Amino acid sequence: MKNKILIILLILFINCKNKGQNYNYELEDSDESYVMDSWSNEQKEDYYNRVGNLVKDFLSQENYNIPNEKEFNKSLSDKLGIKPNSNKTYQIIPHHIFEKDSLDGYAPQLIIFPNHQIVSFKSELPLLNKSSLKYYNSSDFKDLDRSKEFNAVINKLLFSPNDKEIDIWLKDEQLNKLFTYLVCSFHFEDKKIFQHVIKKLSEESDTKKNNLEYLQLLFKRDRKVINNHFLKEIASQDIENKMYVHFKNVINSEIFNVNEQKGFLKEIDEIYKQSKTTSKDADIKSYLKKNYQIIDEINADIDGDLDDDRIYIASSSDEITNAQVLILKNNNNSFSLWARNDSSPFLGQKEYKKTVTKGKYFTIEYNRDIEDKYNEYNYLTFKFQDNGFLLHQYSKEIYDVNQDKNLPVKIWTNKNFGNVTFEKISYDFIENLD
Repeated sequence: MKNKILIILLILFINCKNKGQNYNYELEDSDESYVMDSWSNEQKEDYYNRVGNLVKDFLSQENYNIPNEKEFNKSLSDKLGIKPNSNKTYQIIPHHIFEKDSLDGYAPQLIIFPNHQIVSFKSELPLLNKSSLKYYNSSDFKDLDRSKEFNAVINKLLFSPNDKEIDIWLKDEQLNKLFTYLVCSFHFEDKKIFQHVIKKLSEESDTKKNNLEYLQLLFKRDRKVINNHFLKEIASQDIENKMYVHFKNVINSEIFNVNEQKGFLKEIDEIYKQSKTTSKDADIKSYLKKNYQIIDEINADIDGDLDDDRIYIASSSDEITNAQVLILKNNNNSFSLWARNDSSPFLGQKEYKKTVTKGKYFTIEYNRDIEDKYNEYNYLTFKFQDNGFLLHQYSKEIYDVNQDKNLPVKIWTNKNFGNVTFEKISYDFIENLD
């Protein structure tokens, strides 16, 4: 009797184990994807396990190295705010808290495969019917260039980002949807991707076209809490306040009541004002060379737009190190880098004297003592032209210490050296003029 019971249990166990192998994944002629409404949890588990293996195999063919579990979990948590659950075969991540508000009724879903250490868009998952599986194993499929497919890009971007690849992706119009999705839905902060998306959205002339995206950028959840940190990052990039206008328009829409509008607009105004105030110092610090300090700051309207731009002279404590010169443009009290020279012809605080401005010209003055025999007084004059800066004139006054007299002044103009940009002026360039 015991043996019969054991045999029956064994048969039931084998049948249960093999049950997952017998699901039908063939499609009707009119179907292009699976409708899972009637699927059991077991079938869904089986399906996602199978497609997880396929997507992992596809990615490996693109020379993508799968991260380990720790790296995978950390990247998703840090970059997208998602916590993978290793006890699950798959996790379906909503498009965003505003998924139901999608203007066209379609919202992409991100699928997390915690045990495969990959992610995929639901719309990009492979089919498991016989003809599709046969095609995946064919040379025609394996020879395809899939380096710019959404699944390849998002996995590389999240787990093994490469600046050169990112630069190539940013030129591909088809990938703009992916980048916009990441930045708007998850407040993704990769610098290049973030700046690219904010620039694209800020330049949209139709104020209502991207209302959903503007909402997503503003709020953490349920349209109740503004993401202050993320909005500060946007404000620092929003030089001409174009995004600010879009934010005000979407807040003033019928979505919010009058009290909500007042509260949110006040909060946005405060964040923008704070960002513009602190961005001046923050911007310049980010451009300074290591161990360099500002020794002079000159405020002048160089381009004639009635806003004072800024010229910074920075020096190292090392007296034999060339000074750094930075020029920042004023855009409605938000400053962006205009031009920089990291190897100027003078030695920082030791030789620098002052900078004088007049209209679209500015002159850097510096002195140099040569072997206690000569005192040099140097004048570098630059001219603002075509949104850049060209060397206009270089002159040198020399005092002969031994003979106690001034030597003839030497002057070089663009007739001597042609059009030379601000960035190319160096010690060697000046020395070669003699």
